[in-house]
Amino acid sequence: MRDLSIYLIASMLGFALGQWAGQSIGWSLVRIGQLYVIETAAGALLALILVRTLNLERSLP
Repeated sequence: MRDLSIYLIASMLGFALGQWAGQSIGWSLVRIGQLYVIETAAGALLALILVRTLNLERSLP
């Protein structure tokens, strides 16, 4: 349950950072209203990969 909450928070932070990056850069591949779809998905995915990598390093003996 602890890992699930960590992944949830990481994905939300990555989503927010992706949205911020999309607004800062000013270009978007796919937009739905004010939502930068590709940028937010990439941010969430990168955050999850980062947390997964750090979590694996922590659990190794």
